[in-house]
Amino acid sequence: MIKVINENGELVLRRTEFMQWCFNSAYHQVAIIAITNGSLDGAMEQAVSDFLKALYKSRPLHRPKILELLKETGVEGITQHAFDKAGELIVNSKIEEK
Repeated sequence: MIKVINENGELVLRRTEFMQWCFNSAYHQVAIIAITNGSLDGAMEQAVSDFLKALYKSRPLHRPKILELLKETGVEGITQHAFDKAGELIVNSKIEEK
């Protein structure tokens, strides 16, 4: 992960291509989660978290990137909490302007 300093002097996480791909791939689940939960609050984070968890289980090729992302959250182990934090991390990361 690459952390950068934004225009306000805050340390933020730059969104990588993998993170953007996860964000885009999970987007179609947001409406379903929002309807199920009765609210749009946190639906994107949950969708990304669910996508990462499914990807971790089914695609060994992507595990190193997912493990790196889980490590960045600061949560010990491969838990639901770690995946939830990773979802928040991706949603709150910044896309670098070109």
